[in-house]
Amino acid sequence: MPCETALYLPVVVCLLWAFIHAMMAFREPHFPIFLAVLLVTAAGIFTFDVSEGLTGADYRQQMTTGLIALATVPCLLPLSWQYLSRLFRGGRARKAHLLWLLLPAVLSCGAWILVHSVGEEVILKYLGQYRTRGIEGTPMHPGSVNWYYYLLTVVAFRCVILAEILFYEAATLILAVRQRIRLRHLFHFLGGGSIRVAELQVFLFVPAALMAGLRILLPRSVFAAHTWVPAVFALAFSLLLFQAAYIALFGSAHSISLRAMATGLRYNYNPRCRDAVMEEIVTQLADEASETARRHIREHFGLTPPDLAGIPQPAPPAGGEIIPSTHSREDTSLPARFETLMLREQIFREPGLTITSLAERMHTNKTYVSRLVNSTYGMAFPDLLNSLRTEYAKKYILDHPDARQADIAAASGFSSASTFNITFKKATGKTPKAWLDEETAGTQPSC
Repeated sequence: MPCETALYLPVVVCLLWAFIHAMMAFREPHFPIFLAVLLVTAAGIFTFDVSEGLTGADYRQQMTTGLIALATVPCLLPLSWQYLSRLFRGGRARKAHLLWLLLPAVLSCGAWILVHSVGEEVILKYLGQYRTRGIEGTPMHPGSVNWYYYLLTVVAFRCVILAEILFYEAATLILAVRQRIRLRHLFHFLGGGSIRVAELQVFLFVPAALMAGLRILLPRSVFAAHTWVPAVFALAFSLLLFQAAYIALFGSAHSISLRAMATGLRYNYNPRCRDAVMEEIVTQLADEASETARRHIREHFGLTPPDLAGIPQPAPPAGGEIIPSTHSREDTSLPARFETLMLREQIFREPGLTITSLAERMHTNKTYVSRLVNSTYGMAFPDLLNSLRTEYAKKYILDHPDARQADIAAASGFSSASTFNITFKKATGKTPKAWLDEETAGTQPSC
């Protein structure tokens, strides 16, 4: 009895989250397709379990639910694929994408026509023989009613599910290659980092789809002999579905982390850390905001971002800052952490610095850092890196006029003297020696 009760858990999870999404996420662009996933999953799983006789239903109920399962279960994988595809690519579903509805429509219509043409009593008699004696003890003459009904409801049904699983896995593999989905990203997320919402949903939907497929394709005798097997399937499937439904609430966000998922709970149920959580929320929203939204916010609060074009004279290399910081040392926001590392600690002088390694030091991802640099300084990260290194090199040259180019390059963070020379000439229009001669010409005493 407890094992059979567990079979209803996926249905309860689907209906619960269908209600929550209808109340909270109805304005989210991916809501309609995901709501369809939840409702069709509930109907499909429930009717399939009843049709398999795992809940003590009589033969008439098994026949009715079996026909409903023919129309709903084949929809599960195509619907979930539609949801994942729209998460990555956006846009609306095309009419051609709905052609897969023909498969369950043909199966269910064929079975319904067969039932009504020969009468329910004939089908009920077949079900009684099939459930009690198995396939070996049931008359299956080619061309008979039993043969056609078995062909539609068992053979064709399982072939469709198997074909959908193969297509689903192949399409997911192609998607993983094109979208650069990596297992290490999942481990990074579990370790406290961030991951794309769409990528996380792939890691949840793929095992859930495989489990649903195995649940349908495995022989009925396996579940009849061991009642705990379908219960384990139901529990695992419910956990995956519950998590996927929760993550779907963040469908409009680009990425998510475990800390971001818990932020709302921390803010509402822990008054002592509200200020810190509020700052974290505002920082995250600012990182994800478009350039237009950032400009409006700056105008509203009267803020002016730092501008590289109006940089004051560089400070000395020994502890000075190339660009003056606009945040205090006690500030822990994302822009403040960026300034601390790049301007105060001057890690731009490290030759191997990349936006990825910088993001790891800032405990965020490179997308946020790239957006921060673009919106604050109006340039890409490599350009900012070269600008900082060039400004540092100018001061170093003035302080060490006899230094070799290799020494200047190493001190400023350039990987080689040739790279330094090319970057410096591109920024100033002169070679380092010509620039130094011009800078020192006005300071030399006249004859």
